[in-house]
Amino acid sequence: PQKKDKNKKLRVFKLLKIGYDLRSKFLHGSRVDFSDFEKRLKKYGSRTDYNIMFDFPQELNSVVSDVLNKILSKKELFEMFGSTKNEAEILRYFDEMVI
Repeated sequence: PQKKDKNKKLRVFKLLKIGYDLRSKFLHGSRVDFSDFEKRLKKYGSRTDYNIMFDFPQELNSVVSDVLNKILSKKELFEMFGSTKNEAEILRYFDEMVI
């Protein structure tokens, strides 16, 4: 079960990273090679028929909503993200979630 949990966390991390990369391309006015993004998504997913146009927005929205709900509904996370504490603590928290 622990390996499965770690694989799921890694998949979520990769999904968010790909989403961030795609967002950056849009915001910086760069050309977007959707086939490259689709290949990256298929590599980390369990489906070979993954479609960036239909599947990715729904999955990304679900993951981001889950993360925000977790942060906003747990007092210790809410305080950590809302405090003036060192940014390194937040980065360490995300690292530990994936490792």
